[in-house]
Formats: sequence, C-alpha cells, structure tokens
Amino acid sequence: MKAFGYTLLVLVLLAVVCVVTCPDKEAHVTVIKDRFSAALLSPSGDDGEVSGWDKFKSMIGTSVLEFMIDNELQVDNYFVLSVGRIPYDGESRVVSVGVLNHVFTMSEEEIAQAAEEASPELD
Repeated sequence: MKAFGYTLLVLVLLAVVCVVTCPDKEAHVTVIKDRFSAALLSPSGDDGEVSGWDKFKSMIGTSVLEFMIDNELQVDNYFVLSVGRIPYDGESRVVSVGVLNHVFTMSEEEIAQAAEEASPELD
C-alpha cells in the first residue's frame, strides 16, 4: 500500500510541475519565429555562404511570417501541455507542442523543405 501512495504522490507532483511550466502562446510564437527565421536565412548556394538574395528572402519571409503567426496561431492549453495550430487548406495543422516550459517544433531542415514546396517560384 505504501508503494501505491508514493507512486500516486510522484504522479501528482509531476502533474503539478507540468501545469505550472506549461508554455503560453507567447512562448510558441517566439520559438516558431526563431526557427522560421533561421531556416529562411540558410544558405542556398553550393559554397555555403548567405547571398544577398537569401537575405532578401529572409527579410520578406520573416515579415510575412510574423504577421501570419501573430494572427493565425491558435494555442490550445491542455493544462499539462499546449499545442500550437495554424489553419491551412481548411484543416488545423499542429506546428508546435509545449511541455515543461519547452516548445517543440519542426527542425530547420523540415521548415526549409516545406517553404520550398509552398513557394517554388522564389528560387
């Protein structure tokens, strides 16, 4: 019976820690903006250097991205975790998950690939 009590106590403490450290919308917005900005500024040439065109794409993309994220990101708080969603093509797509004061998103490579697929005319 003691083991059950300790297990229950640990689970309750873990739940309380998760509730207290659940990231809010601002944390999701900050992490997503940082990831997208870094992905947009990645070098496109074979030499590994960032060109003027890369900087221009990053500047325009970051401006549009900030506007879109600020207006479209919806963060659902489930007490122990939070989920960031953006509506796209009539569906709500998960773009971030937050737990224990950390927000998880796609990697920079996946973001760059998604950006290329969404706008091939920029290259």
